[in-house]
Amino acid sequence: MKNTTLFRKVLWFENRGRFDIDYFEMLQPRREVSHKPRYKSGVFRSDKCGREIQYESGLELEFIMELERSGEVSFYWEQPAAIPYWRGKLKTRTYPDFGIYLKSGHFILAEIKPLGDMLDHRVQAKAEGIMDFCSRHGFGFLLTDGRHTPVHLLRGRVNRRLEKQLKAALATNPIRADQYKAIKESCEATPSQLYRAIIRLDLKYSSRRFKLQCGNQSPIFRQVYFEQKKYDDLFEERFPSLFGPGIKS
Repeated sequence: MKNTTLFRKVLWFENRGRFDIDYFEMLQPRREVSHKPRYKSGVFRSDKCGREIQYESGLELEFIMELERSGEVSFYWEQPAAIPYWRGKLKTRTYPDFGIYLKSGHFILAEIKPLGDMLDHRVQAKAEGIMDFCSRHGFGFLLTDGRHTPVHLLRGRVNRRLEKQLKAALATNPIRADQYKAIKESCEATPSQLYRAIIRLDLKYSSRRFKLQCGNQSPIFRQVYFEQKKYDDLFEERFPSLFGPGIKS
């Protein structure tokens, strides 16, 4: 067993709690694995949890292996909770990929995404819902690809020619995949430079079917990860937890 640097990247809130293991008896895996071709789904026999753990991607499997090796992890569940959040004007639910109970008594909800997908407006809306849930319940939140968090997207060189062409194109219409391909080639832009431009220009991004628009709709996500502001400082009022707070750390 080893300690991992991964948990140093967890987003914690003022209401950080320690919990007895009995607190989580209510949690049961809620995952129904998708067998669509674009998913690399399967099951992993966990020695730590004493059962089979389901996963939907290679990144999730790598993350599971990291949890198995970690000396800080007591046990974990896949998709342990249904969390309400707003997707535009529609209220829906998201299911974080993993709930992780640490030997310290702290609890973390983890969402596993490729680094570039962390800029997708749907991922950011879900993350804001999970942040709200965690802040109310005393949990930590980890959005990662297994190594990096959204803060890593701030690294890399700024391509000002790319930013100029994006702003000019967006003044007329949203940018789709074919149009961006032409812009990318003319500016010799790399993926990391696109990510920096999305952040710097405050754009709304769709990764699955490429689309760039003006006006990012996840200001809390942006302020927490890209402006390095404390989540709790963004709100003047705090609301009580539905289940009550844990023991203060």
